[in-house]
Amino acid sequence: MSWGQKLGGAALVMLATRGIGCTYATPKVDVPAQVPAFSPCQLELAEVTVKNKDKAVPSEVTHYVHAATRDILAEASRARGGGAGAAKLRVHVDLEDEVDYMATVGAHDGCAAVPLLVAAPAGANIESSKLSVDVDLEAGGRRFQGHGEADKAGSLYVDARRRALAVALDRALADATKLASK
Repeated sequence: MSWGQKLGGAALVMLATRGIGCTYATPKVDVPAQVPAFSPCQLELAEVTVKNKDKAVPSEVTHYVHAATRDILAEASRARGGGAGAAKLRVHVDLEDEVDYMATVGAHDGCAAVPLLVAAPAGANIESSKLSVDVDLEAGGRRFQGHGEADKAGSLYVDARRRALAVALDRALADATKLASK
């Protein structure tokens, strides 16, 4: 293989990943300072409901959202420094829209999936998820309620639903503290 072919292949991968966009990590969630610090070990997810435009959602999706919510908020609590207190959380998630680009492209023209297949290992976006979250958090004797929405892309490394959930939770917590301070 000549240098020109190698360089051309590298340019194709670079163009595909930059043109499509890349996704490598779950966005960080900040627990606002107004929320009393709580221990990740004492975070009780009292209720997690998941709906999809008022349709039934498979139980594995509900379990996934429950586990992802726990992981994301436990990490946010640890990043803030945590505390000794307990927190009770109720989360309602509405999965508004999800697109799997690989399935969509493959269904119409298999050849069109080749650039995505080449770029996917480099972190190219292969799916998207749009969702909204309502949170009800009780911590330190105070109650916080908020709403957040997000529309995020995902890759082989971090799926779109998890990324959108993290951003929506972050926005909902920020919204909850704004509403609590009024």
